[in-house]
Amino acid sequence: MNRPSSGPPEPGTQAAPGSPPAVLRCEYRSNPLGSDSPRPRLNWALASEGRAKIQRAFRVLVASSARVLDMDRGDLWDSGKVCTAHWLGIAYVGSALRSGQRRFGKVCIGDARGRPSVWSPMAACGNGSPVAKLVARRADQR
Repeated sequence: MNRPSSGPPEPGTQAAPGSPPAVLRCEYRSNPLGSDSPRPRLNWALASEGRAKIQRAFRVLVASSARVLDMDRGDLWDSGKVCTAHWLGIAYVGSALRSGQRRFGKVCIGDARGRPSVWSPMAACGNGSPVAKLVARRADQR
């Protein structure tokens, strides 16, 4: 498999301007309040301007607070650069998640030429508290 010469920014570096991935999702939902999975699956949509965007690598950051994520730090999980075109069903393999814990994440992709995108908008997700699950189920039914 051809590996890009560059890709999503490594820790401590800035991404070059470019179309960010549109939305980071957890368990195929945008900003869910409750998730039963201790290892939720992540996915994102590829935003493109003009020609189709091709992903060759990604980097995901997951943090315990929006403030930590704003500093481009993933204190719960930093995937590092992962050279793959996959963007569906990416398993969270960071620190164990506690019931009721909120987490915040974003993703950056490397394109076919190895250029990194800017970071996606921040996404939030809550982990499986009974109240959050009930609220999320009712919101999905609307």
